[in-house]
Amino acid sequence: MKMPPLFYTCLFLIFGILINEFFSSNYLWVVIGIVSLAIIFFRVEKKYPKIFFLIFILLLAGGFMRSELFFKDLEKAENQFGNLYGKNIVLSGVVDNIPEKKASSQKVILNKLKMAFSGKEEYLISQPGKVLIKTTKFRNYEYGQILEITGLIEEPQDFDDFDYREYLRQDWIFGILTNPQIQVVGVDSRKQIIRNLFLLKNTIQEKTNRFFPEPQAALLNGMLLGIKSGFDDDFSNNLRQTGLTHIVVVSGTNISILLLLMMSFVSIIGRRKTIFLSLAIIFVYIILVGFNPPALRALIMGGLVLVACLLGRKSAALITLFASGGVMVFLNPMLFKSLSFQLSFLTTLGILLFYQQVNRLLFFVPHLIRENLAITLSAQILIWPLIAQTFSEISVISPLTNALVLPSVFPITLLGIVYVFLSFIFSFSARIIGFVLLLLLDYFVTCVNFFGKFSFASIVLDIRSGTFYLIYYLLILLFYIYIRHKRKDELVADF
Repeated sequence: MKMPPLFYTCLFLIFGILINEFFSSNYLWVVIGIVSLAIIFFRVEKKYPKIFFLIFILLLAGGFMRSELFFKDLEKAENQFGNLYGKNIVLSGVVDNIPEKKASSQKVILNKLKMAFSGKEEYLISQPGKVLIKTTKFRNYEYGQILEITGLIEEPQDFDDFDYREYLRQDWIFGILTNPQIQVVGVDSRKQIIRNLFLLKNTIQEKTNRFFPEPQAALLNGMLLGIKSGFDDDFSNNLRQTGLTHIVVVSGTNISILLLLMMSFVSIIGRRKTIFLSLAIIFVYIILVGFNPPALRALIMGGLVLVACLLGRKSAALITLFASGGVMVFLNPMLFKSLSFQLSFLTTLGILLFYQQVNRLLFFVPHLIRENLAITLSAQILIWPLIAQTFSEISVISPLTNALVLPSVFPITLLGIVYVFLSFIFSFSARIIGFVLLLLLDYFVTCVNFFGKFSFASIVLDIRSGTFYLIYYLLILLFYIYIRHKRKDELVADF
């Protein structure tokens, strides 16, 4: 099937950025990579005019240059902090996140930094950059507040096998201050709209915490609001053992699976109503998560793919996925290193490419759980190597646990949204919905705690070899080519 120019435009821009990421130090490999990709394209798509050969080479070069300029700006922003490390400074900036609270501490990200002072020395911060503040949780700080900080600024350091410095660098965070003196000096009026959304988010969290016990309250807050804190160590460990962590926060995997589960509503309420329902839930989700960047990216990407699937066009979903992903990566090449973006993209891609085939292979499984199991397995095909490389372990019972709890995800989400809405206007009705919601949350928690206690639930898989992953993804590519050859008239899964 001939793919439209939009697909290849985004694909070649992405390849250009990838070439810069891995081969920027060797320009011979850059040239070889660009020419090779262009030749492969014209071997596959012979119907395009020869002028497209030049156009796609220019797109590759454009992606390469965009990445080159982006990382030069990132390096400039990072270098301006070099003279500050190890010094006691006075710094002012705007709170750029909802403070992440732990048992006895909280983390605050400060953005839009201004002049820094160290004694009589002044340091002009002219480039974008952020600092992370680690302080006690006994004072509340809010998004949009202007803070003046006095303390020792340190360079981020890696710990164990985790590249913490690179992790913070993805969000342009270049310095850490631990327990500094903090003074609130004002509020940034330009952030008032998002600030109000975050205040609404805090109010919703307080309402759920008052009505639901733990860990049910934390579970609902994670699924609705994207709040990662609140779980005790035992429950967090059980989530990891059962491979269900991605469901309990507003993550790329969670959103991809949730939106694709909504496809089942087509046979009940029709295609058009399903589209409107999906868009309404996406809109409410965006408000609830407070424009959290990872969740927002996943919502946009997953929502566009879902609408494309519902419109019934053969290649629309795959094209939409690459188009939305390509635009995001072009705007921020650092997303290639973002785990949340990688999981969002690969989960959706895995379901689109392999769901139908996996569903056929599971013909012997009862229909009640077959669809959920097929979604889980097709999602895992492309992401399990990434999970193994990041966390050095994988859950062997993840397909089973996901198949069991996935049917509860959509009702929990939908009833959770209804509960939040009613809690502001009809408290009695909200309580009735809350009791039904509590039953579903209890079921989820019971599954997590029951299966999480098995010693064989997860296995250590510390594979660092790039060759292994290269061979694996090549085999997956060959498998997909085989599927496509077998069913030439289909490009994406027909839900």
